[in-house]
Amino acid sequence: MDAKELIGELNPDALFPDGLDEAIVGHVERNEVIVALYDIEKCVSVYMKKYKIDRTEALDDLYHNVFGAYVGINTPVYCTLFPE
Repeated sequence: MDAKELIGELNPDALFPDGLDEAIVGHVERNEVIVALYDIEKCVSVYMKKYKIDRTEALDDLYHNVFGAYVGINTPVYCTLFPE
């Protein structure tokens, strides 16, 4: 079972942005609702590869169209992970 399927079992109403499944790093509970947790750097890498754009373009698009979109309680969360 992959991360998206697991989160979907925990919250059938969880939302997932298109094409970013490989950037899921876990899940979090917000207001007693389980939502997907995405790594921003992984999202950027996916966008750069998928759309053949540079980092700045990827960040601009993601912040404008993905990270800033709140579509209710099931909206995913985006994070920056500390280096190990």
